[in-house]
Amino acid sequence: MKPNPLPIISALGLLLSVSVPAAAQERAIPASGYREWRVYGGGPESIRYSRLDQINRSNVRKLRIAWTYDTGDAYKDSEMQCNPIVVDGMLYATSPKLRVFALDAADGKLIWSFNPLAGEQVTGKVRNRGVTYWGEGNDRRIFFAARHWLYALDARTGKPVTSFGDKGRVDLRQGFGRDPQG
Repeated sequence: MKPNPLPIISALGLLLSVSVPAAAQERAIPASGYREWRVYGGGPESIRYSRLDQINRSNVRKLRIAWTYDTGDAYKDSEMQCNPIVVDGMLYATSPKLRVFALDAADGKLIWSFNPLAGEQVTGKVRNRGVTYWGEGNDRRIFFAARHWLYALDARTGKPVTSFGDKGRVDLRQGFGRDPQG
């Protein structure tokens, strides 16, 4: 006679029904409020939430556009699927043609721009999920992927970090042991 799996399945279902909502509620508001937006989604929880309180129910209707920025490289059927990040008063993002740029978050002025596809014809849809930040001491870097390359840029200048990989980039196809195309 085979054992009846129903009690085990029921117990697992009950456990999940209790633990998943509790875990979701626990993550709803991070213990440390975000003052910056250093990674995709705002923080490691990726909840896209900030405890900043300058905007509230009494003043939300008074909001006005402070500044806009045109990447200048949109084209027919192009897309932007990135979530900009903000670190130390700088906004970092990518454009439809995968150019990475840094703006002063206060006024939207361009600080620097880096084009990983310089000299290449960009047609069709190219996508990425934006950039991420890493910093330690005086070393501050913006990481992003374009095509099969992972780049590291100096967050202050936008120049490739030459000590990273091959002059600031790593070929993500290397080390697979197979052709990732086929």
